[in-house]
Amino acid sequence: MEPIDIKSENILKQFNSISGIHDFVEVLNEIYKLYFPEGEKKLFRVGSINYYAFHAQKRYYTFDIPKKNGSTRRINAPVYQLKLLQQCINQLLHLIFKPHHTAHGFLLGRNVVTNAGIHAGKQEVLNVDLQDFFSSIKFRRVKAVLELPPFNLTGKKEKVAFLISNLCCNNGVLPQGAPTSPLLTNIVCQRLDRKLFQLAKTSKARYSRYADDITFSSNNAIFNDEFIKELNYQIENEGFLLNEAKTRIQDRRQRQEVTGLVVNKKVNINRDFIRKIRAIFHNYQKGGQKFAQKQFAKHWSKPITPPDFRSSLKGQIEYLGMVRGKSDSIYLKYKQTYLRLFSSNFIDYSFISHKGVRAQLELDYKRMEAARIRLTMSDEERFTEYCLTAAFQLEELVNYYLAQKMDFDKLVNELVTHTWATTSGLNGKNNVSEIPAVYKYFLFEKYFYYKPGVFYDSVITKLRNIRNQKLHRATVVQRSEEQILMEYKALMAKASNHKINSDGRVYQMSKSEARLNNEAKAVYFFREKNYKAVFEAVKDVSDKIRMDLAN
Repeated sequence: MEPIDIKSENILKQFNSISGIHDFVEVLNEIYKLYFPEGEKKLFRVGSINYYAFHAQKRYYTFDIPKKNGSTRRINAPVYQLKLLQQCINQLLHLIFKPHHTAHGFLLGRNVVTNAGIHAGKQEVLNVDLQDFFSSIKFRRVKAVLELPPFNLTGKKEKVAFLISNLCCNNGVLPQGAPTSPLLTNIVCQRLDRKLFQLAKTSKARYSRYADDITFSSNNAIFNDEFIKELNYQIENEGFLLNEAKTRIQDRRQRQEVTGLVVNKKVNINRDFIRKIRAIFHNYQKGGQKFAQKQFAKHWSKPITPPDFRSSLKGQIEYLGMVRGKSDSIYLKYKQTYLRLFSSNFIDYSFISHKGVRAQLELDYKRMEAARIRLTMSDEERFTEYCLTAAFQLEELVNYYLAQKMDFDKLVNELVTHTWATTSGLNGKNNVSEIPAVYKYFLFEKYFYYKPGVFYDSVITKLRNIRNQKLHRATVVQRSEEQILMEYKALMAKASNHKINSDGRVYQMSKSEARLNNEAKAVYFFREKNYKAVFEAVKDVSDKIRMDLAN
């Protein structure tokens, strides 16, 4: 839960002026109303808070999760109402407490990447672990730090410190699983952080802490027995114990890791992590969704039902992007693959081999998506821009497909065979881009959409007509939408009279009447402003071309 921005200054003033439990509950209610602005409005009462602090028999439910070393970690998760209280207390603590700059765990703007980055490219890296970290922080230590600055819960306010400590501790210790426990560990460890930072500074080393993972690094070989002895002394002096089994020194000849990330040269992801992402994609493409889920479940070690492999995969890819950067080629490759396979709201142009064509398609796609949310435009202007950039993509795609699929002589032959283009009309044309778009569209539609005996009526045709109407190309007779619809209604009346007078036979439109029919349908389509239909038309064309060229 992130710290509140809105009205945070007023909440701080209100907290600093409290004189007892009732005032503190009012502060929690102010935070609750901000945190749940549209949710349930049953505010906290002193009686219910005292109940969960001192009397409730069932405050937590407990379960174990396996650790990498084969042992288990005990999790104590609070019941719903207590969790709600702890979330609001956690917000308050975030507003008041400013952590030491060496602490990186459970803090906004800091994470495993910022923690590891401090130690990248160093000669030696020392990793140590605090034993039984959460359970070694007792009730009295929590209450003691709440009585110190910046909380200052002393005198009349001492009861508030006692209440918070009871709400946040379980069986006299910080429970691993409560929303308040992570930040409280940083509050309790601030003196330890200052001492270990001074130790690092004196030794010309760097120091950081992520929860119970403590790391030092240096360009000198300083991590000898004397350094470890001093480190152990400082840790024990603060009421913690060193987990000697997890103490390790890594030099440049080894793979140096900090909070699971490789730091030999720069912060990077472990290769095994990337291999796991690749394996999930491989399983899906090999055997489909059920097979991929089954393989994913085989490697799921937690005691709860494994989630959908797609949600886990998405999280892994985003973690990869957080570590390596959002512009990293491997991240972009896997993200595009994920979107292409599992997202219905993404057009993947990575299959286009021509860099210039691919770049233009991706640019027009971004412009199309940007047009939808551009508030400086009217509804009509936004949809016009959306349709035009969609039409540009369709034209690029059709040109690319025809150029990839056949040489120019074969293309001319196909056009003459399947459209009303003539050999003489195509004389002087040297490449696909010089051929009139109407012929290319008709040929493309013939390949993928044509059904014998059915009048072809596609969004592609509509978008081509919208493009012509909105850009007022010189080759098109400029007529208003009203004029097009008036002519279309006259044509429909003519076709209807023909059926009545000709025993129900279908009216055969001339070429110019068929063009008018398409233009009118484009007008009606434009007035509907159906963004989804436009997007799906472009995506469908892209998918058909990708699959056809792959075969």
